[in-house]
Amino acid sequence: MVDREKRLTAEASEEALEVRRTTARPQVHKGHAHKPKRHARAPGDDARDDLPPDEREADDVLESLSDEERAALFFGALSQSALPDLPEIPGYHTCWLTTTHQSDTLAKRRRLGYTLIHADELGAEWRSMGVGSGEHAGCVMCNEMIAAKIPRRLFNYLMQQAHHFAPLAEEEKIRAAIDQAKDALEDRGSYLQEGDAMPGLVKRAPAPTFVR
Repeated sequence: MVDREKRLTAEASEEALEVRRTTARPQVHKGHAHKPKRHARAPGDDARDDLPPDEREADDVLESLSDEERAALFFGALSQSALPDLPEIPGYHTCWLTTTHQSDTLAKRRRLGYTLIHADELGAEWRSMGVGSGEHAGCVMCNEMIAAKIPRRLFNYLMQQAHHFAPLAEEEKIRAAIDQAKDALEDRGSYLQEGDAMPGLVKRAPAPTFVR
């Protein structure tokens, strides 16, 4: 447990230093300079003097952060990914698939056209991530995630169906319901006023290409 806390403290220190390097420098307005907001030490924090030097240094780094830098550190932690970027494979779209999801299973993905990537396909530097034995022997894995590929043509087709034609079909249903309501109201001598965005429904556009 102590080793884990030391490791987390060291990682927080490294992230804090990276934030200090990458966070944009705040604008300075005429008449006064913007200074980072220092956070007052809480009562009882003198116990930090008993910490080892490396942990005390990490504590100093975190304490010196401004509110803006703390926010950058917070949102950066939320968006961090533990998965390495897979190299490009000509003609394929590569991705990481879960091996633990109850409905999005590997069997379902295989039926869609995905195939698992073997470490030998990616080069010697990926062999350390190859599974030694079992069902996925030789495949590239990171924790419960496994590397996969799908032909780009097929990937584009699936994405167009899911993110272009399917939403367009829903818009057509909404447009038909609005037209039906308008006709019914006009028969009774009334009318339906549409918002500014409604005329844009079912606006035809070419299906996008998701990967090239």
